[in-house]
Amino acid sequence: MQETFNEVITLDQYVERGKAESLAKKTPFMYFREVFPNEATQSITQQICKDGRIAHVSRVSVGGEEFVGEGRSKQLSKHAMARSVLAKFCPLDLQYLQQLKGETDMQTCNNVLADGLPLEQGQELEQTVAEPIQTNGSSSHLLPSTELASKPACQLLRELCQRNSGGSLPVFEVTKLENNEVACKITIGERSVEVVSKGRKVAKNLAATKALRELLNVEPEWLEKAESERNKAAIIGLDAQHALLKLCTQKCIPIKFHSEKSAQPNGQMKVVCQVGEEIFEAVGSKRKVRTLVSTKALKKLFDIDYDSFAGAGASYQVHPIDMQTKTPSQLLNELLTSQGHSPVEYAEAQTFQEGLGFRASAKFNDEEYEGWAPSKKKAKQEVARSILSNAFKVSFPNAE
Repeated sequence: MQETFNEVITLDQYVERGKAESLAKKTPFMYFREVFPNEATQSITQQICKDGRIAHVSRVSVGGEEFVGEGRSKQLSKHAMARSVLAKFCPLDLQYLQQLKGETDMQTCNNVLADGLPLEQGQELEQTVAEPIQTNGSSSHLLPSTELASKPACQLLRELCQRNSGGSLPVFEVTKLENNEVACKITIGERSVEVVSKGRKVAKNLAATKALRELLNVEPEWLEKAESERNKAAIIGLDAQHALLKLCTQKCIPIKFHSEKSAQPNGQMKVVCQVGEEIFEAVGSKRKVRTLVSTKALKKLFDIDYDSFAGAGASYQVHPIDMQTKTPSQLLNELLTSQGHSPVEYAEAQTFQEGLGFRASAKFNDEEYEGWAPSKKKAKQEVARSILSNAFKVSFPNAE
């Protein structure tokens, strides 16, 4: 019986066929990880906005040479990067690897985009990403929409980069330095800015603000107004001193108060407030002087006119129902705890001239408040009422 062989292959061909069958089950990135395992772990991927669409770019260094791949998704960008590496080092193997659907990098084919999305969905994506940004008249300054004003600088920077049809998303590089300082470098495309400051969060926000001004050319007046509105929102319900303390803490600005007796009569005091390198002074009654110096600092440093700022505690409203069901001390403690402060501790009430009632007192913000009443309990409530009125300027509406 004679056997007929339709095909005769050599050993090399047999090995090559087996290799081809094995590679056909692998994607470019899978094979890249097998051949270059160490380099694969060091590859980086970042999101960009290109031609109005979200895209991804992957980079890796192999043998001292950088290879880049771009795609509609992270996966496709990694495969494109892997193909560029394999084309250099393993060109014969590349032909056998899986061809991913849509692996044509940003090209449209048969109504399917590079990430496998239908063309209609891709067009919807483009419309949402490529929202235009207004310009200020004939100038080249970007003028973002009003709803973006409340966003922190880092978030605003990302959103404007995403909406700006030609820009890459920002890349943040944060480095710890000596003396508790932090350097933050922001790169957008091929341009970058860098800021050194105290604290990671502050450095990132300052760098983002600088990038908005210098790299995206956002209208400076718009940025200043947006910053002012965010500062005002942060101090709603706070007295002047605590408003100043909160803003300085947020921005890692050192602040300290120093009290000394004034040469003025009537027991007035002089308070010196140092904020960073700035010095502010005020002379007044013990109860009011810290408010005066804090108001000066708020105006100079943060452009906040505290006296005319309706939301900063100047007209803190108490609901009429609360006035009927809660005592002044209860309202005061609720207000303090809501702002993260400890409740007020009252000193033991003392008899005020026998037969004339009792005197109670408490310290708040290094100032002493007093109250007099026929009973110890009522004297305590008068102290709380005094703190609410003087420190928080609480407005007590009439119960309806």
